[in-house]
Amino acid sequence: AELGLRDDDTVIGTVASINPQKGHLLFVEAAALVRGHRRHVRFVILGRVDTNHRSYSNAVWQRARDLGLKIGSDLILRDPGTRVAALANAFDIFWSTSVPRSEGVPTAVIEAMSLALPIVATDVGGVRDIIHHERTGVLVTPEDADDLVRATLRILANADLRNSLQTASRAFAVHACNVADSADVHVDVFERALERARGRGRRDLASPERT
Repeated sequence: AELGLRDDDTVIGTVASINPQKGHLLFVEAAALVRGHRRHVRFVILGRVDTNHRSYSNAVWQRARDLGLKIGSDLILRDPGTRVAALANAFDIFWSTSVPRSEGVPTAVIEAMSLALPIVATDVGGVRDIIHHERTGVLVTPEDADDLVRATLRILANADLRNSLQTASRAFAVHACNVADSADVHVDVFERALERARGRGRRDLASPERT
């Protein structure tokens, strides 16, 4: 209700600040195509408009209008602040539409996985380290609206696929991306790096050049 959605709406959303790296132009292009197949689908972008990218965000909204999407109704923008988890629970499918050479492993995708959302993501950066195609989500060709739409319509039409993606994405996030295990991995790497640095120091002190 806070987002202006109805109980019977199908909702596709993303979480990303409005900047060119996040591929919002692809988001609205694909949204318009999905609406051509399923008129009851609505789209939500949870993200802050970056003042450094004001011209880009204006171009995104204008492109959406040109494609027939009504801002505030068909396409809803909200700055979620600290309430991403609460608002993203309104989504039925999560889109990650980032462009090439823009991502490492996106935190927003991991958070969507932890919410057990079926995910369709462009295959960029380190996304495939967490989205295992057809298991924890579906990978699509970057900057290809048709590929994104095909994957999305298939998920919408197949409840078994949706359920399996939800279960697997949640399980992966809990197992592989939890804070405690991530902290342990970082500590282990730092300790090994320090040990190597100490070893180099001892070798340097013993080298003939230092005598």
